[in-house]
Amino acid sequence: MSWDERRPGGKLEIDPPSRSRPASQARETVRPVERPARTRPAESDDAAVSGQRPRPGPEAAQGGNGRPMALSILYLTSLVFGLTGLVAFILALVWKSESQGGWQASHYEYQIRTFLLWLGVMVVGIACFLTIVLIFAGFLVWFVAFIWVAVRAIVSLIRAVNSEAMPNPRSWLV
Repeated sequence: MSWDERRPGGKLEIDPPSRSRPASQARETVRPVERPARTRPAESDDAAVSGQRPRPGPEAAQGGNGRPMALSILYLTSLVFGLTGLVAFILALVWKSESQGGWQASHYEYQIRTFLLWLGVMVVGIACFLTIVLIFAGFLVWFVAFIWVAVRAIVSLIRAVNSEAMPNPRSWLV
């Protein structure tokens, strides 16, 4: 088919294919081009040259940090929808039992503790609402708990993206 030339009628000119096969000597053999292997410096050499810590490898991107990230995102959405915090708590319990340790286990413990402390603060807020005199204190307690959970979830999300363990998962603070 000739794609460059058009007939005056605006149609493409089509060349019929030949029915005969070329002789075996006339055929060309297609061989793959051999390229030299790319060598990558070791992460420790690369980190020493640049002065930075090494980046997580492909194993981290294939799901190693997906679970702790999912928990953090569920906690952030629970600030709007509520029940996703309970889902994150249950998932953290299940995934912690499956975990063999490492940096993910510290995230699971951190997220479990976040939920339990958040639940305790919410109960205190409800108790404040039940006593009519402390309604303002109840709103204040809930507002502080909202900010506290948001900050803890964001810190956990950032550390999960970087495949880093939580420095002190049993802490009440961030």
